[in-house]
Amino acid sequence: RYVDATLTVPKGVLYSLSSRNLAFNRELIGPTMMQGLMGEAQPWAHFGDIWAGWASKTVADHMGVGTKSGHPYIKHNKPPSPFKNLYKEYKSLEWQESVIRFFDTVELSDETKTDVGEAYYELSWRLDEDLGQISEYFKRLGLAIRTWVEVWGKSQKGIIVYVPSRRSDDGPKAPHRAAREH
Repeated sequence: RYVDATLTVPKGVLYSLSSRNLAFNRELIGPTMMQGLMGEAQPWAHFGDIWAGWASKTVADHMGVGTKSGHPYIKHNKPPSPFKNLYKEYKSLEWQESVIRFFDTVELSDETKTDVGEAYYELSWRLDEDLGQISEYFKRLGLAIRTWVEVWGKSQKGIIVYVPSRRSDDGPKAPHRAAREH
């Protein structure tokens, strides 16, 4: 039975975000929608979108912006591979308590309450300080967040323009690079 339920996630409560079913307001929370570092040679294979949920919720709470969660609109039917997934996710299980404690206790400054990019930027430095001692991964993630916030800001100002790699109509195809700086 399908239930179309959407709930407000209370302030101070983290939630797991799935990037398969995601909508967000770019102006209110856009810069925080960066996945954690995933892929080859990254110790956190499947936790990138969960990270994005925890980080975006922490910044949203800091800024007084509401967060909603609900039933997914797209059903994911990929059969699970428990042993393959455990191999890819064991570091996230090892680090999870420390990461949740970080999000439960991190405090961002009042100076960043009106600028989501600055709040996420500040969170990245706290990440370096508090979780960087657990693994170099968190320092790389902090640097990636700061780079992402800078790129996001340039794109919002029109300094970087993104071009779709494909179109559904018969319009022109994108050039070799998907983004270019003006």
